[in-house]
Amino acid sequence: MLLLDRRGFQRQQVSLVANIDLNGIELQARAINISRGGALLVCGAPLPVLDNQPVGIEVHTDAGNLEIGGILLGRRDPLPPIQSSDGSSDFGFAIRFEVLDFTNERIFDSILDGLGAIKVSLKVHGLGRLRQNQGTKGSYESERRVVPRVNIVLPVLTAHTESVKEAQSSLVNLSATGACLEVSEERAAIGDRLTLKIPLPHRLQAEISNPEQDPESLKGQIIWIKQLPAANAGTENRSQRFRVGVRFLNLDTITQRRIARCVGHMLIASERFDQGPVTTEAVELRNELGQRIAAYLDLPKRALPESPVVIISPGYGEGKQAYVTLGYYLADNGFDVVRYDHCNHIGESDGDSINTTLSGFKRGLQTVLDYVTETRPGCPIAVIASGLAGRVALKTAATDDRIDLLLILTGILDLQLTCLSVHQEDLIVTYLRGARRGISNLLGLEIDADRFLQDAIKEGYADLRTTLRDAERIHVPVIFFATHEEAGVPLSAVNEVRAAIGRDVVSQVFSIPQALDQLHESPRKEWAMFRQLVSCCITHLSPAAAERQMVEPAQLEIGRQNRLERQRAKAHRPIEDSGAKKFWVNYLDHFHCLTNIPEYWRLLDQISRLLGTVEDGATILDAGCGFGSLGLSMLLSDFYRRRGTSEMAPEKWRYVGVEVVHSALAQARLNFTNLRKSPLVMETDHQLPSEIQMSLTCADLNRPLPFRDNQFDRVICNLALGYLEDPMSSLQELIRVLAPGGRIIVTSLKPYADLLEIYRTFVLRTDLAEEVEEAERLLNTTCKIKQAESDGVFRSFQPDELTMMLTMSGVTDSRISSTFGNQAYIVVGEKAAADVSEMARNVAIDEVSVGEGV
Repeated sequence: MLLLDRRGFQRQQVSLVANIDLNGIELQARAINISRGGALLVCGAPLPVLDNQPVGIEVHTDAGNLEIGGILLGRRDPLPPIQSSDGSSDFGFAIRFEVLDFTNERIFDSILDGLGAIKVSLKVHGLGRLRQNQGTKGSYESERRVVPRVNIVLPVLTAHTESVKEAQSSLVNLSATGACLEVSEERAAIGDRLTLKIPLPHRLQAEISNPEQDPESLKGQIIWIKQLPAANAGTENRSQRFRVGVRFLNLDTITQRRIARCVGHMLIASERFDQGPVTTEAVELRNELGQRIAAYLDLPKRALPESPVVIISPGYGEGKQAYVTLGYYLADNGFDVVRYDHCNHIGESDGDSINTTLSGFKRGLQTVLDYVTETRPGCPIAVIASGLAGRVALKTAATDDRIDLLLILTGILDLQLTCLSVHQEDLIVTYLRGARRGISNLLGLEIDADRFLQDAIKEGYADLRTTLRDAERIHVPVIFFATHEEAGVPLSAVNEVRAAIGRDVVSQVFSIPQALDQLHESPRKEWAMFRQLVSCCITHLSPAAAERQMVEPAQLEIGRQNRLERQRAKAHRPIEDSGAKKFWVNYLDHFHCLTNIPEYWRLLDQISRLLGTVEDGATILDAGCGFGSLGLSMLLSDFYRRRGTSEMAPEKWRYVGVEVVHSALAQARLNFTNLRKSPLVMETDHQLPSEIQMSLTCADLNRPLPFRDNQFDRVICNLALGYLEDPMSSLQELIRVLAPGGRIIVTSLKPYADLLEIYRTFVLRTDLAEEVEEAERLLNTTCKIKQAESDGVFRSFQPDELTMMLTMSGVTDSRISSTFGNQAYIVVGEKAAADVSEMARNVAIDEVSVGEGV
């Protein structure tokens, strides 16, 4: 019997065996209906899980396996009982499957079509840190490939280095660093080397081929072997199948990048998004210099009359991913949308961001205009640009008659004034007088400042006067979205530019309540601006649709697209640049300046207060301690608390700092030593307590920690979560070492955090040149964060994401608030008194005592 589920897929009534392994609980269940959109499972007992918990689903058939992701839905207490065929009561829960890519979709459809003829079973498991697999032939430990991987089922040929004979295998998934194969019999051992021949589609073969090698061959080493359950009970070993994990070897940089781009192509393919109202397609353009421009097309299922196109030009320091929500809002309302990355800027397009110039921005915009006019001749075109990109778009619209509507979001119309506001220095004047800055921070990006300023002066972007001159030549409608709060972007400048446009040209100024980065924290206000943007575009580009009801995109679709674009950005990033230790060394080199910023010390003080009363003998873990700033803050807090009282006996607790960068740990140890010997401490009766033990350990938060279960009474992870390869797994590891009833505090930068605000506030409070120079380092920290986010190395979290991850890791009563000059979130919670998470306890680690050495 076929029914339609809520997502419009045909649902089949079935009875399939399903094995469940969630939060350490293993249960037998059965699926009573299934479709491409999800399944309804029943079991004999309620599941101890959360609503909307991510899960993995393995679909086992006689021919092989299909691995997909999903969300567990519909949990209620108690779960609604469902009457089974034998009269007993089962408890039901629903699973929503992720939207499948083209290949997996066809495979899944064929499985559904053959349900009556083939044996199918399901396995549902949590997505925590992988455990050592018991009962596996050979030594097996899941390989943690932290780069994006794509599930793809393809036949491959393998040949051992000792043998010429080739064997047929099946590719299960592929990443830039390795692959997972499925074989019909075990023919190798861990450590063996082999050659893979992968017959990828023709359009992708060029991405991974190396002209100096066999174009389809990749050499690898077997990392693990896992024996899969027999497809049919009671059969001989000949029916057994094995999974083999292969890590690629000796790949040169060019081949690594080609494989990464191949994975990126498969992660974002036009066929992947044919279920929702918006289809996203990745395209590549070439500018007049031959540089590649990476772009996405957000295409509606139901286009507006005249088929208008909107080009979104990202602002300075931004990439196309920052405009996913706006792109989907426009596409859901009938517009074709083009989002792209500038060349020589952050993002996936060619070129180093050091070479950023505004004439390069203009070159990229003109290339996208060429593409749109060639592929959609006669369609009206709007350009939406923000910040400095708005200034570039204004100059472009003054001479390019292909633009029919220009919308500028908080545009920087007076570069000279903006630089003065941010850097407290007139950079245009000092450059004209001969001063040179070289490679330095300019407006939050580390670039060749001399090249940028020279280009801005030569090409006419330097000041308000040049902007007014361009505005006088505008002959298309211009809509400004401006705020009173944007530093260095006064509303008076916007009004001057609007007046210069002329009365015979339509121009409007819409006031928005906050700067763009602040609007992202208020979806209601942000989406109100989006509605106004869409309304303006419809009015000027498709007036026949003026009465059409406006719709809002689904948050689920936006979240999925954001996740996939992050994965693709990470896949395209050169492998050799992705070393975590190299990144952290560079990052911490710029981060230590925060110790002089008042907002940062307020953050550390807030963490100390949220720790609560620390009992004698308590142990505190500072995960990602950097230069030990939090430990210093805690020591000083205890010192000053006792200094003004007659209390002599200090609290007895132990501080353990964990950091992966050796140089940072050495500096932290030196900082602790210097504090104990400082005149401030030595000249008072209240010494820093010797009973407080300060320990430092070198460990990687991306790997199992060298500590026992339940070892710490407090755990802090300060401004490090967004840089971890698998934040959820790392949080579970931190909860594992936290004692039941212990407290955890996590801080994370907000989405679109603007450290420029903290920098400006600090610079305005000081006249000391050395402090201003230190504050410049804070701007360099902003550069690293923006580049890391563009490369997929760093990500920020919404409040509900932070609290959900903590809750799923075993934290109760989590509370969240803003901190660090309103640029970060701080969340605090307690570990459940009774730890029910077997996954955390089954992580294979050695019980290593905390060490003093680095």
